[in-house]
Amino acid sequence: MFEHVSRNYPLITREEQEILENSTVAIAGVGGIGGWIADTLVRMGVGHIKVSDLDNYEIHNLNRQAFSNMDVLGEPKVHVVAQELKKINNNLDIKVFDEGVNEKNIENFLDGVDIVIDAVEYFEFKVRRMIQNESRKRGITTFLNVVAGFSVGLFIFSPESMEFDEYIGFKDSSKSEDEFVMPFERTIPVFPKYMMNYCDMDLAKQIFSRQEPITNLCAPVAIGALLAANEAVMKLLNRKKMVLAPNSLILDLYENKYSIVNAVDKPLWSKQDLIRESVVQWD
Repeated sequence: MFEHVSRNYPLITREEQEILENSTVAIAGVGGIGGWIADTLVRMGVGHIKVSDLDNYEIHNLNRQAFSNMDVLGEPKVHVVAQELKKINNNLDIKVFDEGVNEKNIENFLDGVDIVIDAVEYFEFKVRRMIQNESRKRGITTFLNVVAGFSVGLFIFSPESMEFDEYIGFKDSSKSEDEFVMPFERTIPVFPKYMMNYCDMDLAKQIFSRQEPITNLCAPVAIGALLAANEAVMKLLNRKKMVLAPNSLILDLYENKYSIVNAVDKPLWSKQDLIRESVVQWD
């Protein structure tokens, strides 16, 4: 039964492999981060997966997304991912939500789920907030990655952690869900200053205002996904104490640093820091 994951033993025992086989993980978004996480969790032995995404593969996905290639351009990501995951484990139970996660299917998406991977697009705040808050109501732990430059952060929210709304500042905000943008000071608590050598303030302003896409490299996307998948498995197996929000795990491949950071109690930077380093005015 466990021949396809036999090389996990003895670091993962046969009893633990049974736990993973009987576990259900919901993955919201299977592009960059989500695709790599799905691949890793199935190879680790998770037996039940729910995947959601409403996008098709495009050529600019090829630089970082696990299941993208020239042959699948234009095809729905969730269906491609589902097909590829079944090739890894043909006994995998996989459910596809090809309309993404929304108010109509959120209950079905979270039903029977042990953990949730929040890998929706950065600026899709309304959907992310719904996933985070509905997961918390059900006592489900969520895992969220944010990539910046060669660095990636992992944020874990659980019933015991700081609430998502409080962590990202929405709780005290006067803005609506449609207006609110998660502050980079919270989602990128350690700003990679080397990025200023490659990204001028004009481009930074365009990224902040959604006029330009956020740069994503394959290496930090993939290793961030591996970090999240590993922590998710540790949670499923109850192996160790999780690093929960407001703390986050930050890994920077450029500076060879791995750290635990609390961006709420000890903010490390703000947009004002970037303004001071530039002659460009921030509106």
